[in-house]
Amino acid sequence: MEQPISFGNWVRRRRKALDLTQEHLAQQVGCTLATIKKIESDERRPSRDMAERLAEYLHITSGQRESFLRAARHILAVDDRADPIVPMRSSITLPIPAAKVAPGMSGAHAPAGGMGAPTLLDESQLGAAISPSRAVATPELPSGTVTFLFTDIEGSTQLWERHPQAMKVSLAQHHTLLRQAIETHGGEVFQIIGDAFCAAFATAPAALGAALDAQRALRDAAWGPTGPIRVRMALHTATVVLQAGDYPSGPHFNRLARLLSAGHGDQTLLSAATHELLHEHLPPDVSLHELGAHQLKDLSRPELIFQLVAPDLPSDFPPLRTIERRRTNLPIPVNELIGRTREVAEVSALLQGKVRLVTLTGPGGTGKTRLSLQVAADIEPH
Repeated sequence: MEQPISFGNWVRRRRKALDLTQEHLAQQVGCTLATIKKIESDERRPSRDMAERLAEYLHITSGQRESFLRAARHILAVDDRADPIVPMRSSITLPIPAAKVAPGMSGAHAPAGGMGAPTLLDESQLGAAISPSRAVATPELPSGTVTFLFTDIEGSTQLWERHPQAMKVSLAQHHTLLRQAIETHGGEVFQIIGDAFCAAFATAPAALGAALDAQRALRDAAWGPTGPIRVRMALHTATVVLQAGDYPSGPHFNRLARLLSAGHGDQTLLSAATHELLHEHLPPDVSLHELGAHQLKDLSRPELIFQLVAPDLPSDFPPLRTIERRRTNLPIPVNELIGRTREVAEVSALLQGKVRLVTLTGPGGTGKTRLSLQVAADIEPH
């Protein structure tokens, strides 16, 4: 006979098997204690990205990971005679994982509650034998024509170095504000990497509304010792098809990531594709200012970039961080450099050391000029 076992029950058993407190797990996952309590009591289901973080910090193995993520969206059933944590003969020793470190953040500045003493776990304790039963209705990621919003904090590495304790609080507040803005406009957060958010929207106006609300909320928030957290944002629209319920990698994400890296804190940039869907559907007093065509790093096709302008938000920023940002004599490459990562790194290292001149030799047509242009663009000060 089967009895229903909830996702919250699974989380609670895994947490106890790892000898973690609810407070410790909440700190590692980056949420409040109240959220963990609600998840374990089945009063709340985690978002997709929170389920991913729970899987990471609860040591869910690759073989059980998909079941765990499905359990976050379904009611699962197990045989009532079977305990998901049953001792087996083989065992391994795993340390309690350190909290996820923000990009550029050193181990000395990792959030409190880091690597603990090793905990002896039975192999069977790394996952429960479960199978999906009755589905629970949850939002799916949009597909077809989708507008993506990418964000990240400008200067986060320096902020972590200067304010390692205060940044924990500021990062949590940053996450809360972004989630609220995205969810209010019907968006889905499908990935968080450090302080970088990746969200998807079924329409471009919804994505724009989320970006506007997020920038205003970030501007109005009280940040404490860290000072204002300045977030750069970028919007790009593409046609995508879900694979196994998720977005596959593709050139649209590469373009959006490069577009994001060209911007500055408090600035929101848009691609030409998103602009086409928005220019006739803008909120009152909001406009899209054309910044011209820019060559984005490693991309063959220049991008016509637009900036979101609202009367209550900053609008004056330094030049974009693109290949032609500085007034140099570097021509814009006509194609993408492929397969020369090692050579670019070696030449860049020489020029950034004590060497002032490097000569590239080789037969004609081997790509010496293209390699030198890429090196020059990479080491140009930003």
